[in-house]
Amino acid sequence: MIHLRRPRTIGESPEDDVTLQGTFRVSAVIPLRDRPAKHLAAALWGLQEQRLPVHEVLVVDQGSRENLQKQYAEVIRRHPRARHLRRETPDRWNKPMAANVGLRAVSEDTTHVLCLDCDMIFAPNATQTLQSLSEKYLGQILIHGHRHDLVDPEALMVRPRWKTLERSTRLTDVVGHPWHFAPRKWFWKVRGYDERMWGRGAMDNDLTARAERDPHLAVLRLHEKQIL
Repeated sequence: MIHLRRPRTIGESPEDDVTLQGTFRVSAVIPLRDRPAKHLAAALWGLQEQRLPVHEVLVVDQGSRENLQKQYAEVIRRHPRARHLRRETPDRWNKPMAANVGLRAVSEDTTHVLCLDCDMIFAPNATQTLQSLSEKYLGQILIHGHRHDLVDPEALMVRPRWKTLERSTRLTDVVGHPWHFAPRKWFWKVRGYDERMWGRGAMDNDLTARAERDPHLAVLRLHEKQIL
């Protein structure tokens, strides 16, 4: 199901215009804590295989165990566009806080940000699709997407093939663990995710609800097979 709202026209809120021709740059933010390194490796593989390259990938590691930190660092070293942002904290896992660390660290020449979990793999045409949708809505668009669960996690033990993985998926529920894509400046305008939203899916649904109240932003909810 896709929900569309009227996109603004050129001239509305000109300070928020995003000029896309030749300048579309999407950075990815992956917050995580104590997740298997093989999941991160698969997520980075999916971003690396994009036909339209991702500008940068920021992996925000909030308080993971030391042995996993080392594994993450080894995985990230194999991806020249990826950076490892470590944040030591004794506090409990706060995913919106970790995501905001990444949002603050994205480069200033980034036009859009993709926030995803480390257990998501994007299809090779994902960034091209995101660019096309951005151009259609003058850059002012938020996409709230859902994933397909991998039925056979052991497929990640070897270098994955997209078509093989795609056949072994099922659509997850629509409550938790979506992904977001939106203009970097819009994330900054709304101050990112609400760090009080700790519940499953709460931070994501809250951000989408705020986007739906913005008269200058088109909001799409996708349930298509673009990621696992």
